[in-house]
Amino acid sequence: MFVGLGREFRLPADVPEPAKVGRDSALPLILRVDWRPVRHLHLTLWGGVSVFRAITVFSGEGAIVGDRDVAPAPLLGGTIAVGL
Repeated sequence: MFVGLGREFRLPADVPEPAKVGRDSALPLILRVDWRPVRHLHLTLWGGVSVFRAITVFSGEGAIVGDRDVAPAPLLGGTIAVGL
């Protein structure tokens, strides 16, 4: 099942023959706070949790070879922007 954001990736050549492509999917729940203390300074902080995470492995023909749920993971980040 594909939920939320995801990415696909190629598996190394030395894995068993049926497995060719992996998919990492999740639904991120994020809270963001923006602050502009002065005109040319913008601060952003965000955090949350990535839920409904799953790893799925596909064969070269697109059939599902394996599927595993993954524990929720924390998310944290921020930016500082200075303008002229």
